[in-house]
Amino acid sequence: MLERLLHHREEPVLVRSWIAGGAVRLRAEARSEQACSYAIDRMRFALALDLDLAPFMRRFRSDPLVGPAIRQRRWIRPWRQPEPFESLAWAITEQLIEAG
Repeated sequence: MLERLLHHREEPVLVRSWIAGGAVRLRAEARSEQACSYAIDRMRFALALDLDLAPFMRRFRSDPLVGPAIRQRRWIRPWRQPEPFESLAWAITEQLIEAG
C-alpha cells in the first residue's frame, strides 16, 4: 500500500493505492469530492496507470539486459511525482554539485 498526503488548494487529501485482483485501486479521503477527484487524478499520473507500456514491452521483452525484468515484473511502471513542485524539488536536490 502506498499513502500520500496531497493538497487541493488549501484542502488536505489523503490518497491510498493498493493492488487487488491484478488491478491498482485508489481511494482518496477529503472534505470535498472535488479534492478527492483531484488527488485521484494526480496519483493516476504519478503511478503511470494510464500509460500504455505494451509497445515498450513488445520491443524489449527479448532484450538480454531488461527483458528478464520486463517479463517477470510486468506490473512495474515509471514513477512520477504527483505535483509539479515536487518534480522541480527533486530535480534540484538530485543534482550532483561539485565545488572545485
